[in-house]
Amino acid sequence: MTDVALDSGAYSIDSGSVSGKNLTIEKYAEYVKKEGDRYTIRFTFDKIGHGPQSYKNWLWLRKQELDIIPVYHLGTDEKYLERYLRQVDYISLGGIANMHRGELMKGLRYIWKKYLLDQSGNPICKLHGLGITSYNVMAAFPWYTVDSTSANIRAAYGTILLPQKLDKSGKEDMSKPWHFVSLSNRKGKRTEVATLGSNQSLYYMWPQDLQAQFRKYIESWGFELGQFKPGEFVFGKPEEHIPLDLKVHTSLTDSPYTRTLWNARFMQRWIDQNGTAKIYHVIGTHLAESMGNMPILIS
Repeated sequence: MTDVALDSGAYSIDSGSVSGKNLTIEKYAEYVKKEGDRYTIRFTFDKIGHGPQSYKNWLWLRKQELDIIPVYHLGTDEKYLERYLRQVDYISLGGIANMHRGELMKGLRYIWKKYLLDQSGNPICKLHGLGITSYNVMAAFPWYTVDSTSANIRAAYGTILLPQKLDKSGKEDMSKPWHFVSLSNRKGKRTEVATLGSNQSLYYMWPQDLQAQFRKYIESWGFELGQFKPGEFVFGKPEEHIPLDLKVHTSLTDSPYTRTLWNARFMQRWIDQNGTAKIYHVIGTHLAESMGNMPILIS
């Protein structure tokens, strides 16, 4: 059975990406009472950056006899984190999605060291990281679970995840961070064309032998890399786009849905080999069935 996490949508509402005028804590509680058994874990109806209100909301949901994971927002009064730790053994850290990398790592190191690790360096409870999209953040701390938009967001912009290198037999090296590879066929400036091993590179600008090696690797997973037709662009300026029939185009090159599935499976394979936190992939409901038994988060 697929693990499915339920998020209240607080981040989307706070960021303005969706309207929250029709969503109240009462309606959220009503939904959880009715449909909660469909979900492996359920997060509280929190208020981003507001410790007192988030704590109050969590207590109210608990009084409704709902099994809800509290959310402590990094940077808010630490007394609320202490209260959560005294009452439950599974909490989540949030309010970190838009923080600068340096600020985020500094804040997380402080919180983990002061509150979340015992003297042996082991976590004192189960920790979920909300909105963890960075490999470095994921690997730096002993998370129990995290959720990430990386598979979906990267796919939407034409990017897939690949290992940094393959050996002569075509086997991947999963001991290093994954590599972001753009499948755009636009010829950028020379300074925009990175090489394999850097943060991101353009697949169609690689040497032909390297392209062939990774194409074979992708096909060994049961995926098709595909290719562009002459003059066909799916990235770049809107006026240059040639519409693609997604019922026909299902390769990594021309299907964002296929790229999402590839990215999620790649991340899962990396986790299986490195023993890190379980990832709940944040995706739309239209992709849920395609994800197989991979954990997903519905907001």
